[in-house]
Amino acid sequence: MSVRYGVYFSLLALLSLQASVEGEFIGDFKQPSKEWQEEVAEIEDPLGGEQEDLSIDRKAAAAIDSPTAWAHGYYPPTYSSSVCQTLESISDMGDSFVLRDGSVWLVHDRRDRSLVLWWLATDPLLITQNTSWFSNAHYRVLNERTDEAVSVDLSQGPYVDGMYTRYVQAIDPFSERMVLSDGSQWELCSWDRSVYRAWQVGDVIILGVNSGWRSDYENLLINVTTDDCSRGVRQ
Repeated sequence: MSVRYGVYFSLLALLSLQASVEGEFIGDFKQPSKEWQEEVAEIEDPLGGEQEDLSIDRKAAAAIDSPTAWAHGYYPPTYSSSVCQTLESISDMGDSFVLRDGSVWLVHDRRDRSLVLWWLATDPLLITQNTSWFSNAHYRVLNERTDEAVSVDLSQGPYVDGMYTRYVQAIDPFSERMVLSDGSQWELCSWDRSVYRAWQVGDVIILGVNSGWRSDYENLLINVTTDDCSRGVRQ
């Protein structure tokens, strides 16, 4: 009889222990403590899961807004489709390429040329400043698909009256306002007034993104006619 009761109580204790681990109540066994649940959670997800990803996103967002974002490899994550460019052709050596607006860009670095040779016609491309200390090129072209950036210089402007060619239709340097031939209206950065005060109606403009100071002006407006650029934001 004592053996029978001993087996009975042993089974009851085992069932109670299992139930308590699953968070149920049997007899006087209590629900697992908070500390025990936290230990289990750490075992199941030692890296912190989604919480860690969000932390990385916050760091990336802070770096993107930094005036030295280029030094960390971060560039604007969002952009308007009107700012994006695509390839029309690439030279056999990868030392130059033509964008859809007809503009021709020279690639100086040999390592960059090897990257360009593998780019596709459908790749979304962004033009931005080249703030690298190790390159004399004026601009960089960012490939959003491959996450690559190459240093370039503008060699030839867009097609005359081309589908993607934009001209200055009106500009007032004092009010920092400009209107392009596609009807878009722009506010220019006051820091660049010494640049765009020489701009005139009819100048050819190529749109890019600003990856330098004054991130509140998210775009870069490249004046092909005067061979300079200004930061701006679309109104």
